[in-house]
Amino acid sequence: MIVETGGKDLVIVKEFRAPVQELYKSWSEPSELAAWMGPAGVAVPVVDVDLRIGGAYRICIRFPNGVEYCWGGQYLALVPPTHLSFTVDYHGEDGRYDRSDPTRISVDLEPSQGGTRMTFRQSPFPPRVDRAAHADGWVEAFGKLQQMLEPVGQS
Repeated sequence: MIVETGGKDLVIVKEFRAPVQELYKSWSEPSELAAWMGPAGVAVPVVDVDLRIGGAYRICIRFPNGVEYCWGGQYLALVPPTHLSFTVDYHGEDGRYDRSDPTRISVDLEPSQGGTRMTFRQSPFPPRVDRAAHADGWVEAFGKLQQMLEPVGQS
């Protein structure tokens, strides 16, 4: 896995032993997202997806201490099964989404050595958002995704 946090973008490149279509499904279907989203140990009580350009999504994760963190946004581009991009609007302290400073995520999937290379990019990061903490969370989530797609004992 390659993780780059030095510039304005967070870039993570990860190889999976799973077909491109399976990875796309993991990013686009609510039950799949709920299975791997967030760092280890969190519950995912809410995943709402309107998978169309301009459609909205919402995800909430709950940490073991009961703290809940939610975000949402809109889909900007969908090119099944190789690309999706969407905005991320962070929850403000008042419980509403702060849409003044959205970040964008793009996910590119390409066949690679019998599996899929995923290139994840998130940018820009508003000043109040910790890029390194996001990198850590995404790396953990992608580990869960890998376990989901590559069960123990799979050849």
